[in-house]
Amino acid sequence: MKFALGKFEAHRIYVKWLSYDSPYNTYKYKGLPPGPIRIPCVAAIEAVLNYVHHNYIYMCAKEDFSGTHNFAETYEEHNINAQKYAKALTERGIE
Repeated sequence: MKFALGKFEAHRIYVKWLSYDSPYNTYKYKGLPPGPIRIPCVAAIEAVLNYVHHNYIYMCAKEDFSGTHNFAETYEEHNINAQKYAKALTERGIE
């Protein structure tokens, strides 16, 4: 969503943004976006070439602000992770 809207500085994904019409809005359109949303570093390319098999299809920033993510297999699990992150933002006064 941040890429679709051009709001790279955003810390939150707001519900009102989920209906924004862009092929990069993966909440509205299934599948991969039509092009890259950033240029990957070598470590990222190596991670793709040597990937770990899993069933995760959702990711959300961790509520501890460690720069890592919580992963989920279902949309319901993803919503729980998103609520944790939103709560952490609110507790820190981040809009």
